[in-house]
Amino acid sequence: MPDNQRWRGQARVKNPDEREEYRLIGLLTDRDITVRAVAEGLSPMETGAQQVMTSEVEYIFDDYPVEEAARYMSELQVRRLTVVDRDHRLVGIVSLGDLALSEQQSAGAALNSISQTGVGPYLTFILS
Repeated sequence: MPDNQRWRGQARVKNPDEREEYRLIGLLTDRDITVRAVAEGLSPMETGAQQVMTSEVEYIFDDYPVEEAARYMSELQVRRLTVVDRDHRLVGIVSLGDLALSEQQSAGAALNSISQTGVGPYLTFILS
């Protein structure tokens, strides 16, 4: 996992053309490392990312309206949502902060209905 920790908050994509080669297979958060590795007595230095990542990643398509992203985040009780294109290639991740910049009312409504516990500040995209 040490190599993956360097990639927190970044997709392993250096330019848009390379993105075509990668499909999202999971996300690795600081919470995954804490709950699935450290709490289970696994060494983060010796544990593979795929052993502790979240493999069932919720997502929204990049052509969905902002309001739909806010509604879905509220429904799922998450503060961040993976964004993919129609071929399920990783495009990015949208956060409540992103929504607030775009649609203050939608983000406010989503924030009010989302629990205080959420995804940690660090995310790693696991691509294949």
